[in-house]
Amino acid sequence: NTANPTDWDVIAIQEPWLDALGNARGTHYWCVLYPSNHLHDGSSRPRSILLVNTNIATDSYISLNIPNSDITAIRFQGNHGFLSLFNIYNDCMHNDNLLVLNNFL
Repeated sequence: NTANPTDWDVIAIQEPWLDALGNARGTHYWCVLYPSNHLHDGSSRPRSILLVNTNIATDSYISLNIPNSDITAIRFQGNHGFLSLFNIYNDCMHNDNLLVLNNFL
């Protein structure tokens, strides 16, 4: 369970540990990115988060607005274009998250 920031730029976590306020723990090496509906009224507990290395400039990425507690998404912009990353928690009881993602794309 060691995430060395010299080895990784982004880490996708599913079923993260959250405190009583619904927040994960970041460090000075990692910025926690939550689903876009995190802490909104009526939203469920997030089952996916992304950890973004703090060595990556915050003006080089944005959080994508997918209002689903099981999908965390980010878009990086660089000299060669865009790169989007999605962390999707697939519930074994339904395909709702895939439908949400399909509608977003």
